[in-house]
Amino acid sequence: MLPFVSVIVTCYNRANTIERAIKSVCTQIHSNIEIIIVDDASTDNSLAVIASMRDPRLIFIANSANKGVGGAKNVGIQAAKGDYIAFLDSDDEWLPEKLAKQLAFIGKGQNQVCFTECFIQREDGKQFLRTYENFKSSLEAIASGEMYNFGSTLLAHRSCFESVGMIDETLKRFEDRAWVLKYTIEHGDFVVVPEPLAIIYSSGWPTYQAVLSSCDGFWELSQRLVQISKYRCLIQGSLGYERAVAAFRSGQKWAAFKVLLKIMTYYPQFIPVLWKRLKRKIKQRG
Repeated sequence: MLPFVSVIVTCYNRANTIERAIKSVCTQIHSNIEIIIVDDASTDNSLAVIASMRDPRLIFIANSANKGVGGAKNVGIQAAKGDYIAFLDSDDEWLPEKLAKQLAFIGKGQNQVCFTECFIQREDGKQFLRTYENFKSSLEAIASGEMYNFGSTLLAHRSCFESVGMIDETLKRFEDRAWVLKYTIEHGDFVVVPEPLAIIYSSGWPTYQAVLSSCDGFWELSQRLVQISKYRCLIQGSLGYERAVAAFRSGQKWAAFKVLLKIMTYYPQFIPVLWKRLKRKIKQRG
């Protein structure tokens, strides 16, 4: 029998994109699924759009108060009945074979967590393929800040949430990265399907202060989990990179330069990753 998958789509004020996201789940080749839509107290027309959709596999949960991304995902996890749990952000979409190919890929080994490559769709209409850097281990990849677009490509066996725990609701960003960090420490490597199976829509950026706060929160969590100095150095370097990018986007170019200089001075193990990431950014901007 085909595995039963619980797909969790969290939504907050996404009336203009939530229908596209849900339709991409409804049209999956792997159809043995339940689709759990968690609306996180939206104030726009999201509720009406969701209510207008018809599919017997849809399960709708409306939070009475906003819980944040992590809290909304945890509501979905608690309601899930599937053998596997997958996530999709309400402004992204999947290609029809996404779940089928992930399940086939994950079934080849002992790994219980799987991601995919993806397409990044920019607001200016340009689209590019997002592949991932090669690392010696999944822990090194997560410590280095490699973003596997967790919110829309993650597929995990439900037992992983029983052993690792739920999503950290105190983090406003990087909550998925924090969960995967815990997973790699406890269980080792995850796998990545080397094929783009999701479309990630780039639509705006968080504020500079929100990034700074999230970086501080992630580092506080990391200090409790990671003891090896090499990985701590990589985490500090990756968070510095996030701060530099946020500063640049907010017009604070001198602040961005100073953060990059600090990375190269104090976190030399991150320098090879930094150059690759900067090259990728420049290429994407072109």
